[in-house]
Amino acid sequence: MVSAKTRTGSATPYDGSLSESETACPYSPSTLDRKWLSLFVSLNEKDFDKVKEACGKCVRVKGASSTNTRRALDVGALYVKILDKCSGKDCKKGQLSFSSDAMKTIDSYSWDTSRIRWEVVDCPTSSNLRGGRN
Repeated sequence: MVSAKTRTGSATPYDGSLSESETACPYSPSTLDRKWLSLFVSLNEKDFDKVKEACGKCVRVKGASSTNTRRALDVGALYVKILDKCSGKDCKKGQLSFSSDAMKTIDSYSWDTSRIRWEVVDCPTSSNLRGGRN
């Protein structure tokens, strides 16, 4: 089990290519459960480097309390699989870039930014997870 350390940050849309040869995590679409091809995340470089064997782990994400005007995620826990890492000035510590389907679940839009709480966890199995949510 991955030790769960809750972090805060922002959810942004993933703008990379989910090509097996272009991501930080090696994976095979033929062996990856289909739900993870639509529910995935790119973890920021600083946090990615701190998580032992980040590739293939999952992130459990929930809304963060927010006193500013940015909307906070208002759904139950959403699980997404780490398939890439983002780097550079556009991906700060605590920031996660989500697939379009995951972003739509988070804030009803695929292009907005939301405040989140998240933690790296072992991925749930099909028997204890339905549709990426718990």
